[in-house]
Amino acid sequence: MLRDSPLIGIESSQANRLPQILCLADTRGIILFLNQRGRNVFCRPDERTTGRYLSDLFAPSERERFVAEYDGTVSGAGSSPSLYTVLDRDGRRIQVLPVFAPAREGVWVSLVEINAFSIRPRPDVREDLFAFLDAFPQTFFEFDENGTFTYVNSHGLLEFGFTDEDLKRGLNAYDLIALPDREWAYQNVACRMGGKVPECHEYTFLRKDGSTVPVIVHSVAVTRDGKATGTRGVVIDISGIRAAQEELEHMNEALTTVTSLTRHELMNILTALSGWVDLAAGATTEPEVDKCLGKASDAAGLLRKHLEFSREIQQVGTAAPTWQGLDAAVASARSFLENGAQSLTIRTETRGAWILADTLFDRVFYILLENSLRHGKGVTEVKFRVEGSLVVYEDNGCGVPDREKKRIFDLGYGKNTGFGLYLARRILTVTGIRIREEGKPGTGARFVLSIPQDQIRFF
Repeated sequence: MLRDSPLIGIESSQANRLPQILCLADTRGIILFLNQRGRNVFCRPDERTTGRYLSDLFAPSERERFVAEYDGTVSGAGSSPSLYTVLDRDGRRIQVLPVFAPAREGVWVSLVEINAFSIRPRPDVREDLFAFLDAFPQTFFEFDENGTFTYVNSHGLLEFGFTDEDLKRGLNAYDLIALPDREWAYQNVACRMGGKVPECHEYTFLRKDGSTVPVIVHSVAVTRDGKATGTRGVVIDISGIRAAQEELEHMNEALTTVTSLTRHELMNILTALSGWVDLAAGATTEPEVDKCLGKASDAAGLLRKHLEFSREIQQVGTAAPTWQGLDAAVASARSFLENGAQSLTIRTETRGAWILADTLFDRVFYILLENSLRHGKGVTEVKFRVEGSLVVYEDNGCGVPDREKKRIFDLGYGKNTGFGLYLARRILTVTGIRIREEGKPGTGARFVLSIPQDQIRFF
């Protein structure tokens, strides 16, 4: 398999059998894969082309023009096919016609070699393109401005149960889209033909027999003389992915139910155990027995914390993110602290920030506050402030040793349960927020939360 290939199912052996030069490049035009024909033309023995710009293969005088056409293809503008000159490994000039095919990430480029003494008319060029696309185990298509298919490759016809005769009689692309998705498809095609940047879209397609299949479609506009005349793209069947997702969801639901019931039963047993330990402690006058019962009570308390942690980690990411005022989140975090910590001075400079985050966002600040009180060695003041899209938390404690800065977010690391900062990072990661510790040892801890630009607002 081409491991970096966005087109699932393309084998290197199959690509290497193609008579045309076939290249996979990323959106910047950097070569990710070159088939055997391409390596024979451009590479000397043991020479690599991957990692180079595709434009480097072209004659210097034509590179700028090719880059402009390539960028236009990536952006969805499209263009009419045009001839170029490339230089082979010995510097000889070869005329080629680049044919572009969309991929999930990047572009497939076939360099169709043209006989310099007998350039074929354009209809043959289209035949070359269609012969090239017929080799792929994915559905490729082209339809006109009315949605009537002008081309569907062999795999596509077979996948959806149609024949060449169906195609010749007239087959409309929109008739293959389930009704709930059809209006969405009209809008997307209109945007594409209007010059908008192409995106992948999910639809439910209809086979000829009426059965449905979930797909992802990536398409670009086809233009002639500067005018959009149709759409060309690739259809990827994601029914296997959807089935796997549904199976995982069912398994997760079952595991969640079992975990919740088990935790509930353990809490009941733990409550009874703690009660009996307290009764025994009140009934004994033996110091050694009392000491042992105290350790048993501590162990029960630690077990309770483990069970509470399992409940909290299970809730992370289960609800949709919400916009939350930073001041309110800090106030909520403070309310969780034990009474003895209410004398802690908390200063805020939040500038009225609201952040789109997981519903457990306030728990992150509680964890930071509790961490300062537990490990900061005499922390009396903490500060919350906003700097651009950064939320900065600082205390006046002893700080975090340099050797521990990266490890403090690991599960189980620390002097207590080792759950706190790990849970904080998990809560933040759900919505793409990053956290790191940047304080200087001896001057206090400094935690910095990096908020994505579109997830912070100021009122």
